[in-house]
Amino acid sequence: MSSHGDASVRPPEQGQLTAGQVRFLVGSVAPEVDVRAAAGRPYGRLSPTALQVGTDGSVHLAASPSAVDADAHAAPEVLGGAEPTVRSEVFSLASTSYSLLTGHPPNPYGFATVRRARPDLDPRVDGVLAQATARGPEFRFPTVTAFADALGAALGVSAEPLRPVPPPGSTGQWAAIPAPFAAAGPAPSPAYSPPSGPMPTPAPPAPTGNRFTGFEVSETALSIALLFLVILVGAGCLSLFLIV
Repeated sequence: MSSHGDASVRPPEQGQLTAGQVRFLVGSVAPEVDVRAAAGRPYGRLSPTALQVGTDGSVHLAASPSAVDADAHAAPEVLGGAEPTVRSEVFSLASTSYSLLTGHPPNPYGFATVRRARPDLDPRVDGVLAQATARGPEFRFPTVTAFADALGAALGVSAEPLRPVPPPGSTGQWAAIPAPFAAAGPAPSPAYSPPSGPMPTPAPPAPTGNRFTGFEVSETALSIALLFLVILVGAGCLSLFLIV
């Protein structure tokens, strides 16, 4: 049963969870799912919003399946009208695991590889999810706990407890938000500290104007040289004309 102050784990709000957090969630809820299925009252349609994290860090199922995202993670036989079984629960929790790892629901036209969004994961994770979401229930893991154990081994990391994000306007002692999901504020500006030691001598200003390597030519000299060149060219042309 869901207790006051619990928070669902919603990928659209929290983004991708770490491998350790997914191992913690799936491993924590798997025994409860198996117990319900063995007692003849399976949950039916597991989804990310069905996973409840209490203020004390405990994980359990919500009182009833969510009407928001349950169909996106339901096994095909359940969508076709069949009664849910422990193997359909395996399918739903595997689909939920995909969403927790990638931050989005699986492709409705086929189960995509999780490593497209999470190349940091071991390829065995895709193999475990592919078996757990096989179209035929007989090809899936026999229990949810068996799936959780296989997924945990493929993830290859220790379980990392996930603390809930407090809902808006809530009161009470909420656990701290994990670093990956905390809102990052602007980085503080570093305090100014004056330089130590003697002040460096400023470099001389860069040279400007018409400068050449080794000597300097003024604009007046350039104008006189240009005028002299024009006179020489004119005189040459005039002498050629007189000769002709």
